[in-house]
Amino acid sequence: MMLLLWLVSSTTGYAQVDSSFVHNFPDTLNLRVLFVQKGLQLRIQDQTGSERYFFTPWHRNYVGVGGFLWNVGFNLLLPVSPTLRDRDLRRFDFQGSVFGKNWLVDGIFQNYRGFVQSRGQSDTSLSTDRLLQNAGVKKIQTTITYVPSGDKFSLGFPYNQGYQQRKSSGSLLLSADFSYKNIRAASGILPEEAVSAQEQLSLVESFSFTTMVGYGATLIYRKYYLHAFGLTGLGFQRINYENTQKNRLFAIEPAYDARAALGRDQGNWYTGIYAASDFTTTDVENWRFVGRSSQVRIFVGVRFSEPGFLRKIKPKFLQNMKSSPSIPLPFVN
Repeated sequence: MMLLLWLVSSTTGYAQVDSSFVHNFPDTLNLRVLFVQKGLQLRIQDQTGSERYFFTPWHRNYVGVGGFLWNVGFNLLLPVSPTLRDRDLRRFDFQGSVFGKNWLVDGIFQNYRGFVQSRGQSDTSLSTDRLLQNAGVKKIQTTITYVPSGDKFSLGFPYNQGYQQRKSSGSLLLSADFSYKNIRAASGILPEEAVSAQEQLSLVESFSFTTMVGYGATLIYRKYYLHAFGLTGLGFQRINYENTQKNRLFAIEPAYDARAALGRDQGNWYTGIYAASDFTTTDVENWRFVGRSSQVRIFVGVRFSEPGFLRKIKPKFLQNMKSSPSIPLPFVN
C-alpha cells in the first residue's frame, strides 16, 4: 500500500488516447493489489424446494498483484484460506477472461474434492453433517460473448482496468457456451436419510450447450461508476447418471449469468469491487442440482507512465494491435 501511495504521489502524467466514451492507455503501466474470492457452490434440493442440502466449503480466498502492460492484463494470486481442520479437501479454481473490443471469451476449470454435506452453506460440523471425503465436483466451461457496441461500452473496464469508461453507455449482449459438469461420490451423492439404497446416485454428469441474450451498462457519475451485466437463456443438456444402473436423458434448463461492479476511477488511481456469478440447474429423477460459479474481486491500483526500457522491448506485433486481449494468469498454489 505504501508503494501504491508513492506511485500515485509521484505520477505527473501519462500518455493516453481519448475517445468520447472510452479512454485507452497505450503507454501506461498499470499495477494493482487485489483480494479475490472464487467458488463453486453445489446445492441439492427436491422438486418442491423444501429439502435443501449444500456441499461445503464452496469457496477459497486469494490475495495477489495484477496489472496491465502493452494492453495485456495479468493477475498472480496466492491462496490464503486456512486449512480446514486437517480434512482431505482440495480445491483448484481457474476463472479467466480474454477481452477484445467487441468480444469476451471466458474460461472456467474448477475441480473440487472433499465436501461436507450440510443443510447450511457455512456449517461444517461433523456432529450433524456428512463428510464426503472422496466426493468430487468438476466443471469445465468456455463462453463467448459478443458486444455490438464495443466502441462505446467497455466490458473489460471494471474487470482489468486497462481502459476507463468516460461516459454512461450500454450494449446488447449475445452469448453462447459449452460446459461439462461432473458430480461423483462412491458412497452416494444424495443425503442418506432422504433416499433408499436403490435411489442413491453415485454419478451425475452433463454436457450442455447454452445460448443467452442480455444487456450490459455502465453508469458514470463524476469519477464513480456502476456497472451491471445480465444474461439469460436456455441450456440444451445431455445427462448421464448412475444409481443401480446407468441412465441417460436429455433436458432443456434455464441458465443465468450476472456481473456487477462499483468503484472510483480517478485516472492515475482507481479502486472498486467486482462480482460475477454463473448459475445452472440439472434435474435427475426427483432431485435438482443447482450449481453456481462465483468470483468477487476487491482491488486498488495505479497507472503511471511506462518506463523507457519497457517501451524498447515491447513486441512489434503488439505495437500494431489497436486492442490487445487481457489474459489473467492462473494462481500459484
